[in-house]
Amino acid sequence: MTQVCGNSTLNIAATGAKDGSEGCFFSASAETWRLPVQLKGNGNLKRVICADYEMYNRIIEKAPLVCRGWVMQERLLAPGLSFRKGQVFWECRQLNVCDLYPTRIPSTIYLSIFPKEPSINNWNEIVRICSRGAFTYEKDKLVALSGICPENPGSDE
Repeated sequence: MTQVCGNSTLNIAATGAKDGSEGCFFSASAETWRLPVQLKGNGNLKRVICADYEMYNRIIEKAPLVCRGWVMQERLLAPGLSFRKGQVFWECRQLNVCDLYPTRIPSTIYLSIFPKEPSINNWNEIVRICSRGAFTYEKDKLVALSGICPENPGSDE
């Protein structure tokens, strides 16, 4: 899997599908929203965007496909499109966007699992996500982690 995903140019995932019968394309839904609001204070008018803080967690991290163990390798080793009910996500080391946020998903909504540089903090999160994944064989957890392990995950350099 490491060689396949590591040499891939693009990974396309039907993240919102419960199985292979549903495919990638879903109808738009009210699962995601963003509301522009104008606030007035001290004589100034400021425009802010209110958004669903749990959007990414609910739509991606709890999606049916993400519950599978080998998916972490696919997500980390190849840039990808993730199709979910109501949103399409693009995730890679340089950019994380979706239909709702076409230029950048705000960091308050999305904590990137894609480390630009390996660090112990990134590695801890990757191990946490990968470890909760469902594997047919428990022994595959260590194999999956070894395929995405940075050379020195404990280094903060």
